[in-house]
Amino acid sequence: MAVADNGSTTAPALLLLCGQLCFLVMMMCCLAIEPSALALKRGLSYCGTHVGTVVPYSLGFALCVSLTAAAVARIRGGSKSLRRLRVALGAIAALLAAIPLTPYSLDLVFDWLHIGLTTALFALALVVGWWVAVRLRADPAVRGLVAAETAGGVLVLVAQVGLLDFMIPVEVCFQIAFALLVVRALPLLQRRRDAPEQTAC
Repeated sequence: MAVADNGSTTAPALLLLCGQLCFLVMMMCCLAIEPSALALKRGLSYCGTHVGTVVPYSLGFALCVSLTAAAVARIRGGSKSLRRLRVALGAIAALLAAIPLTPYSLDLVFDWLHIGLTTALFALALVVGWWVAVRLRADPAVRGLVAAETAGGVLVLVAQVGLLDFMIPVEVCFQIAFALLVVRALPLLQRRRDAPEQTAC
């Protein structure tokens, strides 16, 4: 029973990692198509405002959202921790899907919508990261990844207010740290659920 349950976390983890990889590859394609110092300063969303990069930009989001949604659908388990993580990842996928639909260059309304959505996305990912860190505080890898995610979040905020000219690198660091944190958390939360059930038997 325990082997089957632990195995159930493998497919979601792989799907999450594939989604992140697709996203990063597409964003790198955008930067290769239209290299720009302004893009580095303004962030990945800059690529969604130009005709030459809007297709790979949108494709990156579509693949990431689709694979993340597929991962969420494959997370099995009745524990509160896994259910909460599944709901949070579903909300993150929904926010990701909305971001390319609100290109900030259209007008002021879209600009504010885009800022609101991206702020909510980063805030939720950070809250989830800290929640995982509290639940799994004994794991050194989790502590290291949440520290990296937090540092990335702080630097994203610094870049957003114009004090740092490298938004894209810190966005990518934040995203990678969060993805690895979730991948690490899945089997650990699964084992935490299994232990009391096995003891009860």
